[in-house]
Amino acid sequence: MKIGILTFHCADNYGAVLQGYALAQFLRNNGFDAEIINYQPEYLTSVYSIFPTLNLPRGDFLKKIKRLVRYAASITRSFLLLPWLYARKKAFSNFIDNNIALSGKPFARISEFNKHYDVIIFGSDQIWSLEHNHEDPVFFGDVQFFKSSRKIAYAASAGRAKGLFGNILFKNGLKDFYAISAREEELSNIVRSLGMECDTVIDPTFLLTACDWSNLCGDKKHKEKYILIYEVSKSDILEKIARKISKKTGAKIIRVWAGYRKDATPFSFKMSAGPLQFLSLIKNAFCVITTSFHGVAFSTIFQRDFYFVSAGSPDENRITQLLSTAGLLDRILTSESPVDFKAVKWGEIDNSKLSSHIKLSEEYLLKNLRK
Repeated sequence: MKIGILTFHCADNYGAVLQGYALAQFLRNNGFDAEIINYQPEYLTSVYSIFPTLNLPRGDFLKKIKRLVRYAASITRSFLLLPWLYARKKAFSNFIDNNIALSGKPFARISEFNKHYDVIIFGSDQIWSLEHNHEDPVFFGDVQFFKSSRKIAYAASAGRAKGLFGNILFKNGLKDFYAISAREEELSNIVRSLGMECDTVIDPTFLLTACDWSNLCGDKKHKEKYILIYEVSKSDILEKIARKISKKTGAKIIRVWAGYRKDATPFSFKMSAGPLQFLSLIKNAFCVITTSFHGVAFSTIFQRDFYFVSAGSPDENRITQLLSTAGLLDRILTSESPVDFKAVKWGEIDNSKLSSHIKLSEEYLLKNLRK
């Protein structure tokens, strides 16, 4: 059986690349011939380009001038940070080349690809987010090329899932899926409201064990005790929390760059870290402070002390759902939370719900592949 996986593997984003690796590796560990379909549409790759693309608005002359000024600033910044930006991109590229089986050379249009798969798995990550997939029918399976393959969605996510209500592409694309599962219960409920069955399953990163991930990233030790900050957007609250915990514990602060903050410099962030260094930084951290789903996921997998800093956004439902499943809702901090560092007593955490969720997720995947 030949299996192709459609996901956002071409994003220079730690969670996107590592969840893609995890799903492919889990399938290969279970005896399947699985690879990631190397679909790299321009709307995805351009976001992670070292040098930004200039898109001038139509009409308004003043808006064009403002856009040009911002573009000039971005280009200047990219040139100044080029060694670190290039090293980061190279680290992602090397990880994919050395660890992930791909379908072949990258292609940007599905019409350029003619490889047949018995099964195509859609997911995980936010492949059904209209913001991220630009309503691309490929990620909804609504193209002729997929008609002869069994289509399975595994842990698909949509971010702000409510935007999918009434979306014709979403509704029509899923009609001939063999099996559908989503990562968040909110999205599962939307699929069910359309008259289709949908399971809620775990993120692919949990399909591999802590030992699997540890073997992947190696045993590089860090001399000093440190707090790792990983934020996918700037959070003044997070910085204050980190400084307070640092002052109390004596741990220094290390920041790993997620690729978004424009005020980041090589002096304040680890800007060139690839997926393997990211894993190692979490694995060896004294404490992780994050706003990221996969920051929480890997802290849980490696059983590190951590805090999730909440901004109260509806987008955080995927994180609170994971924390609830793992019995770790007390690791949420907000702007109103007192900051009094307490270690996670992993030996006392009831992880039966998380273990059961992982087992059912594995069974869902294997059952629908072996039928």
